[in-house]
Amino acid sequence: WDVYEYLPPSTDQLHQTRNETLNGNEQNKSSRIGNKEIEKSKKENKMSYTERKLRERRDMYLEATNLTAPHHRLATVLLAHLSDHCAKTSNPLPLYVGWEKVLEAGMMPMERTLSTSLYVLSLDEGKESDRSDKGDRDVVSEVAMFHDALYEPTEKTIALLVKSLVGRGDAAGAEALLESIADGPLADLRHRTTSPILKLYCEKGEIDAALRLYHKMKHTSRVVMEAGTYSDFIAAVAENGYFRSDSEPIDGAKDLGYNPASGPGLLDILISDMAEDVLDIPEESARVLRNGFALGFKESGLSTVSDTENLTYTSTLVDDAILVADRVVVDHDTAICPATNLTLRLIVLEEEQRVHVHDTLLVMASEKSKVYTAKLASRGRTTHDNAVHAEQATQILTEFSQWLDTREGKPY
Repeated sequence: WDVYEYLPPSTDQLHQTRNETLNGNEQNKSSRIGNKEIEKSKKENKMSYTERKLRERRDMYLEATNLTAPHHRLATVLLAHLSDHCAKTSNPLPLYVGWEKVLEAGMMPMERTLSTSLYVLSLDEGKESDRSDKGDRDVVSEVAMFHDALYEPTEKTIALLVKSLVGRGDAAGAEALLESIADGPLADLRHRTTSPILKLYCEKGEIDAALRLYHKMKHTSRVVMEAGTYSDFIAAVAENGYFRSDSEPIDGAKDLGYNPASGPGLLDILISDMAEDVLDIPEESARVLRNGFALGFKESGLSTVSDTENLTYTSTLVDDAILVADRVVVDHDTAICPATNLTLRLIVLEEEQRVHVHDTLLVMASEKSKVYTAKLASRGRTTHDNAVHAEQATQILTEFSQWLDTREGKPY
């Protein structure tokens, strides 16, 4: 059975209003039939495309099987119980059969049933492709599309559909899906939804599209950029040669505010972006960066490293013309890089940020201690002098912050 029989002809319609209406001529016909038929016609007018198709399938199914409408409703209720049972037992296998019956019989499960089914089927991701009887079907994305055709999309369903499109190599389609809901409540999606699209653009070498999406992610409040995301993107830009002095600018980069749009200047911009969000680069991300620069600057003599290799630490001072893409041990007293002789940039907070961090830490220290004491008391455990100790801890932290404000010497 094919889920697309129940979906609107246009993918864009999946995330438009669920109250589709028939054309005016059909509405006018209702005035020429009995009152009962008028009410029936009004209900049909309020049905979405998917609801009408499910109703048609249901009627065909009942006629072919000699079952009744109560039987059909009972099957829908049993499907809800089945999804709950599968969730409790973490067993998705029965839901594959249940999903086929939904499509075969034209069932209209409750939103909660579909949400639970999505959760359970997601547990089986990665295993489903090993089953020869499923072929190339992506049942999880089918259920997600079916859900969004009947009910309002959720962040979960959008994320699953994006993952499905990315898995098929369709980065543009995944981004278009996000654009289709740009004016709705899900406009600001999280990192886990957008980062796979960015990574696919990078893997395909579509750096102009990757930069456009990166820029959008940077300016979306709910997207918190991670070290791996920065590393994948910067490495892809390096691998495609856009950090070279003789590189052509990235298409559309200047329109986004990146000037220069290529060369070392662009690298400086992107590294500065990264420094705002990332304090430490893990080994895997460092390896990705190393390989990106090694492939983009082949004349540098840098070699790529495999996933099983660890980066070696460089401690030898090199010439200014030498490209450095290695781990280094920074001197704790001077903060100077031993390979480039450059001083690491300190993390400098603005005055308003400093006050906010200071006040927030003090409040958190006091409130967390009180919450902990209350939790102990609710469990019947002795709290002794915990409240007094909490006040003392807050006082000590206050004194420490005052000492930091008045101490002399270098900040590093």
